[in-house]
Amino acid sequence: MKTCLRICEEDFDVIRKHLFPEDGKEAIAFALCGRAQAEGRLIFMVKEILTIPYERCEREEDYLHWKTEDVLPIMNKSMNQHMAIMRIHSHPGGWPHFSKFDLATDEEFFGSLMKGWCEDGLPHLSAIMLPGGKILGRVYYADGSVQDLDSALIVGERLRMTLYEDEQSEDVPPEEALRNIQAFGEGTYNTFKRLRIGVVGCSGTGCHVIEQLARLQVGELVLVDPDGIEARNLNRLIGTKKDDIGKLKTVFYKTYVEQMGIGVDVLSFPENLYQSDSARRALSTCDVIFGCVDSSSGRLLMNQISTFYLIPYVDIGVGLEADGRGNVSYIGAQMDYLVPGKSSLRSRKFISNDDAAAELEKLFNPEMYEQHKKEHYIRNVDVERPAVISINGMIANLAVLNLIDRFVGYRYEPMYANIRILLHGDDVIKQLESDYPEDEALMRFKGRGDYEPFVNMPCLM
Repeated sequence: MKTCLRICEEDFDVIRKHLFPEDGKEAIAFALCGRAQAEGRLIFMVKEILTIPYERCEREEDYLHWKTEDVLPIMNKSMNQHMAIMRIHSHPGGWPHFSKFDLATDEEFFGSLMKGWCEDGLPHLSAIMLPGGKILGRVYYADGSVQDLDSALIVGERLRMTLYEDEQSEDVPPEEALRNIQAFGEGTYNTFKRLRIGVVGCSGTGCHVIEQLARLQVGELVLVDPDGIEARNLNRLIGTKKDDIGKLKTVFYKTYVEQMGIGVDVLSFPENLYQSDSARRALSTCDVIFGCVDSSSGRLLMNQISTFYLIPYVDIGVGLEADGRGNVSYIGAQMDYLVPGKSSLRSRKFISNDDAAAELEKLFNPEMYEQHKKEHYIRNVDVERPAVISINGMIANLAVLNLIDRFVGYRYEPMYANIRILLHGDDVIKQLESDYPEDEALMRFKGRGDYEPFVNMPCLM
């Protein structure tokens, strides 16, 4: 079981500032955390922070004592909402280990927490922050077992991952990794090979994303798409041929990637995301989500998962309008990078609740959908546009490069939240996160994790 922690950038900064005051003494904070668990991964995501005032603690450079009564508010929330508690304190001297006193305190606190307060049998987390911001942790289970935290991901405009030292590097990287290491450094290579990245939609843009992420040697891909390969797909699906017609796209690309033999594992879900709880659960444990679908309902669900589980979400869209006689009136492509808890595709006016509702009605109640369509309540849900490999590849390349930049920071320009390319007019429009309003209805669920109904969508009960 791989164990991971996710913290949004703003919360990370609050915790770090509190844990390292200028007096050089240890300090402590607690956090209410959501959880996700699927496909060999356990994720904690910080939702709410409780900083313990310095004057309420006994503090030295290598010693800390705090009062349980100060933690009661967050313990009550943990019990009532079935959420995890994270205890995090600082080691100002930089010692990267739990002391004997730390271990004894954790065993007492988490033991009493699970026996007297949170009796749901779910795990909690203890962590240490070092002066550079690196986080080490130990997961405490109800049966008394303990496991080291494998990684921590700081989620924001920039993405930062910390790993344990003994997992940082290999003695000799494989030959197929050398060019990637030369380009982006061994640290980035080591980070990428431990990422689980979800790709929802494995057709025109999705196949390019899969190809590039595999060649970058990410550790694991989660592929979600219910459709099979059709003859009309052969003009744009990488690696496909006529003999592949009829094969499920996710199954085809699982085989395609694994046959590369470069160490990328693939989980395949040939199902509609709305109709597969296992696919949704697997996606909730991903470190990044790429949305490569053309539906408002699919985008809405991925945006919800992104927010609930603190997962950066990269959405890709392509538009091409032609008259069928060789005349093109519009060719455009768009990439959105969404930070959990800030603006959404809905607040950016890229999708609407009405369009999503119509698509969901078609999926779950097709008879009613057809009736509403006849009565002109629903328009354009079934519209299909032309698609060609050149445009799909261009925007997919941009999206993957954008993700690399968020980890590496190789560009001089700001990190844009939205980039639109209008090829028919040779225009590029770029907008910052600050250009968009926050989605206030969604942001209150930031980091909530597992919830009933799933991501607060009743149709998924």
